[in-house]
Amino acid sequence: MRTELPIRAATAALLGEMFGLYIHSYRMKWSRLGEDAYLDHESLIFSRSIAHPRMFLTFVEVILMALVVAALYELIVAVLSKLTNTSRQN
Repeated sequence: MRTELPIRAATAALLGEMFGLYIHSYRMKWSRLGEDAYLDHESLIFSRSIAHPRMFLTFVEVILMALVVAALYELIVAVLSKLTNTSRQN
């Protein structure tokens, strides 16, 4: 368990970096497209989902997203654990 801590920390850092890169690319896209395109897009999102929220749909979306993130985290931990155990044996 103690040897897994650095792997889990590295996985958390990797997922944080991936999320940061996603946010950066999202902002760069809207920077290229301009303010009017961004405001039109946000207005459409507001009209479709925010103005008339559906509690059940939001609940299902949040649970699915949590499952995907947890599964991705555990998959990366397993791969890194396997790689580090393999390299130690050689």
